[in-house]
Amino acid sequence: RVLELSDQTRQSLPPDKDIGGLFEEMNRALLILGEPGSGKTVTLLELARSLISRAETDETFSQPVPVVFNLSTWTKGQAFIDWLVAELTAKYQIPQKIGQPWLENNRLLPLLDGLDEVKPENRTACVEAINAFGEKFGLAGLVVCSRLEEYTELPVRLKLNGAIRLQPLSLEQVDHYLAAAGPKMAVLRAALQSDDALQSLAQSPLMLNIMSLAYQDIKAFTCRGSDTAEAHLIRLFDVYVGQ
Repeated sequence: RVLELSDQTRQSLPPDKDIGGLFEEMNRALLILGEPGSGKTVTLLELARSLISRAETDETFSQPVPVVFNLSTWTKGQAFIDWLVAELTAKYQIPQKIGQPWLENNRLLPLLDGLDEVKPENRTACVEAINAFGEKFGLAGLVVCSRLEEYTELPVRLKLNGAIRLQPLSLEQVDHYLAAAGPKMAVLRAALQSDDALQSLAQSPLMLNIMSLAYQDIKAFTCRGSDTAEAHLIRLFDVYVGQ
């Protein structure tokens, strides 16, 4: 993970860096960026778990409650708070008369997943709506997740204090993961060491997880040096579905 700040400085984060602590260091306003399958939603949910734990043990009831929203349902022209209230009702069965004042009084902390899932022609308006919401009501905290390419193509930026960019796994990390799994991953581990296309796929946490499920306990792995990443992908999903 790499932390990027608004002044363009960057720093690599140690693997054991707590996402909750980093969120506080960024004054509770954070963007999570990465390629497809890089672990953006998992990182968001790790933060949610940390914030829930704080809220549950807060005897003063001052900590806002984190709530995950998926931005894919937002539509252009909709005031952001109206959308949040509607989502609270539809997804969490929170009546409008309760959800609206909770949001207005910063009793909830929105964790917004899937900015890239908003229709391309509406993404700029969505960013502007999020920024306007923060300016009008203030923020107890805010997190937004997006694919890297879709976000960097936008002409506007979210008014947040920093961004985590999730990097591809290193080959050393992939090998360590498979080695820790023991004999059931031995054949896959050996195949990865000699196949560049397979290595490229395994650097995505999502794809490495799928490989681990599909190829565990296999006795042999057919490895053709001429195989492209696409050919490997097709074969991988065939095996995965079979399993």
